[in-house]
Amino acid sequence: MDPILTDSAKEGLLADGYGSVANTDVVRGECSDCKKARIPVRIAALIACLGSVSFGYALEYASPALPELQEHTAGKLQLNQSESAWFTSLVAVGGLIGAPIAGFLIDRVGRQTSLIIASLPFVTGWLLIIYAQAITSLLMGRLISGIGVGMSSLLVPVYIAEIASAENRGTLGSMNQLSVTLGFLLGAVLALKLNWNYLAFVGLVIPILLAIGMMFMPETPRYLLAKGKRPIAIKQLKWLRGANVDINGELYDIENNLDNGQKMKISEFKNPVLYKPLFISIGLMVFQQLSGINAVLFFCTYIFKQAGFSNAKLVNLIANSVQVGATLIGVMLVDRLGRRVLLIIPAIVMAISCTTFGVYYYLQPNTTTNLNWLAMLSLFVYLIAFSMGWGAIPWLMMSELFPARARGIASGIATLINWTGAFAITYSFIYMRKSMKNYGTFWFFAAWNLLAAVFVFFCVPETKGKTLEEIEQIFDSRKRNRIE
Repeated sequence: MDPILTDSAKEGLLADGYGSVANTDVVRGECSDCKKARIPVRIAALIACLGSVSFGYALEYASPALPELQEHTAGKLQLNQSESAWFTSLVAVGGLIGAPIAGFLIDRVGRQTSLIIASLPFVTGWLLIIYAQAITSLLMGRLISGIGVGMSSLLVPVYIAEIASAENRGTLGSMNQLSVTLGFLLGAVLALKLNWNYLAFVGLVIPILLAIGMMFMPETPRYLLAKGKRPIAIKQLKWLRGANVDINGELYDIENNLDNGQKMKISEFKNPVLYKPLFISIGLMVFQQLSGINAVLFFCTYIFKQAGFSNAKLVNLIANSVQVGATLIGVMLVDRLGRRVLLIIPAIVMAISCTTFGVYYYLQPNTTTNLNWLAMLSLFVYLIAFSMGWGAIPWLMMSELFPARARGIASGIATLINWTGAFAITYSFIYMRKSMKNYGTFWFFAAWNLLAAVFVFFCVPETKGKTLEEIEQIFDSRKRNRIE
């Protein structure tokens, strides 16, 4: 593979003498018309984020659909308590299946094609629900659509990370979680007017749009270069950056970090360049699930009911609107404040909120004082803090930390851990409430949020403003020394 820069050009670029490129505007793909140049990459990211919208919509669907399917009017599709529990949780089980499938496909057929394939389980699952004639069909539909959820949760952040430039990767990458919350919000809004069957039809349309849209979007240049398809990679990179942007420096950086096309081996996980980012990514995924988000959302309707809001659908809409607004703020801040700040501060805030939640449930049975304000305040503060940081950034950093050749399998492992944690916490939550009471459960999550802040402070590097190749050098002393 011949580098696009000549030796003399490289020497000119490295004239500063500190191992980095002197003209960062050229290398990073900046130009006087940079705003116009960013339009193509934003279009590609938005199309990919339809997978995240499908993700959020599939999770939200159970909230409005389940009460209707528990009524006698559902006929032969009426769900009992056990079937209702499976209807809710089978999406997480499907996520466990979808994550390793995506990890397998992403390095074999590419990021773009994998996203098109991810639409298939979504479409199949929604069709099974729409035309269900038996409860088995409903449950299978939830399981299969869950496979699409698991696949999208891995594929979307990786695709966006590989097409984005260093300067806007945080903003574009955080669009993944923003799109998930928009999927939740879309389901909550439509539930005010549509029944469960029509809601499923809307769910069917979104992945179809994803598949059609991705057919016209580029494969990531990093994947194409790793597969030796250099001319196509150059063409796609020019489209993403804009016709007037000099891509030579970025192309050279990518090629210089491809490890000569080496294939990934499981034994390589003993090397720091892989086990360190894997440890960090798994840690972030575990702490995300132990943050208490599922507990807070579980009690959301109850807290609003105590405050006088009895309409469950309206409560759901308010909670989802808060999450969308807070996530949007996080998107705007992530490339300004950095990843670490938006993980550490929200973790501390969530620890305080979970503590006050526990205080509310501890004092409530033994006092005549109205403490509903404390529960409402704790709820909103918690949702805002989680959405600004821990909702999006673990997925963003998963897509940033791994070297290109390991991104598929390593991201698959991290995503599998996330969905395992989601299922385990959801399943065990009812037993936690019985053994530790409501207040003890929230204090349990408060302690884990404090540990999350400590973990980020000592273990998680800042990736703001760094190219994926520069992030790889944080863990690879050989490449770091070669550049220095």
